[in-house]
Amino acid sequence: MSRAYALGHLGSAYVEIGDAAQAIATLEESLTQLRRLSTGGYHRQMDGFVLAYLSHAYLLKGDVDRADAGVAV
Repeated sequence: MSRAYALGHLGSAYVEIGDAAQAIATLEESLTQLRRLSTGGYHRQMDGFVLAYLSHAYLLKGDVDRADAGVAV
């Protein structure tokens, strides 16, 4: 689980420096791991954190539709 959290924070750093491609790849991996390892919604707060940054990364890339879809998940 620590790896999933670390990837989430790393992905948010990529967003902050404007590297959308690296942010998307890293955040999607974090989200995949969180959802695979999570039981009973225990990591829901981190899931929300990752989704918010993933949506921001898609906005940086110029993909508004994917950004909106991420927020709605």
